[in-house]
Amino acid sequence: MISHCRSIGLRIFSIPGPCSLVSSFSVSGFELSKNEPLSFWGYFPRKIGEQTNLLMKMRNMGGFVVFFEVASRLLKTLTAIQAAFGPETKVFISKEITKVYEAHWFDSVDNHLTKFKDGNSSPVDATRGEFVVTLDVPKAVETDLEDERLRKWIYALQPHMTNADLVKILSRELQVSKKKVYSYVIRN
Repeated sequence: MISHCRSIGLRIFSIPGPCSLVSSFSVSGFELSKNEPLSFWGYFPRKIGEQTNLLMKMRNMGGFVVFFEVASRLLKTLTAIQAAFGPETKVFISKEITKVYEAHWFDSVDNHLTKFKDGNSSPVDATRGEFVVTLDVPKAVETDLEDERLRKWIYALQPHMTNADLVKILSRELQVSKKKVYSYVIRN
């Protein structure tokens, strides 16, 4: 409904509530289904390694991701999102939720970067405050290459540990679901 209202030019705003991330998500236009997670990650990390790890976790989980970002780092964060998830990733950015100067931007990450770098409709004009950023992250598709890598590790480690330990370690280290690792372990 929100997407339709936005497409016909209606102004969308949220009512005051206790939590900016829920208020922001409620006007984003994203539709939460029963099987799709909505997760909150606090502030986006500053360090490249931490960003990479977080983006990988987001990819493995999929669904809708919400986090905070400050004005001075918004463009760098959008660039990291574009690199991790692709230029067509849908991003909703909001600022000053439930206040007089409430603002929202909904577009692909690529279009956000184009607009904001040119200074058009740029939320980064504000030198203070924070933004609530919401992403629609596609869940990682497990490839045959990942399957082959998993099989090789199971083959190498299975003689040296219990199946339970093997599943736990490989799931954590390779960032693959325990269910998938277990299904490969019992086949060998």
